[in-house]
Amino acid sequence: MCYLPFWLPVYWFTLSYFTHLYYKTLGYSTLMAGIVISLQYVATFLTRGWSGTLIDKYGPRLSVYISMGCLALSGVLLYLTYLSRSQAFFSLLILIIARLVTGCGEGFIGASLLTGRCLLQEKNRPLR
Repeated sequence: MCYLPFWLPVYWFTLSYFTHLYYKTLGYSTLMAGIVISLQYVATFLTRGWSGTLIDKYGPRLSVYISMGCLALSGVLLYLTYLSRSQAFFSLLILIIARLVTGCGEGFIGASLLTGRCLLQEKNRPLR
């Protein structure tokens, strides 16, 4: 329930804007738009295992720092994508990198939040 207010504006509006950017502004097909959007989820899937290993060794804090760095870099790359929209191929290349970096950030933050919740549950569990 708490995730819904974050998900709706960020993901839904962002994906609708990206589809418009790929299809209308850059002139790529909707298939290419779907491929580029899907890259984020592939990157998230691939980084979850690495994130779990880092969390096991160093705790969830490092994973959160890496995630915040990735998401900040993604924001800068998305802005560069917007600025370079007149050059379709260059804009698409930056956008692909931005989606991959966003996926990495989501992979790290998702695993660290789950681990942090499990640690809190273990700490607050009554002794038997």
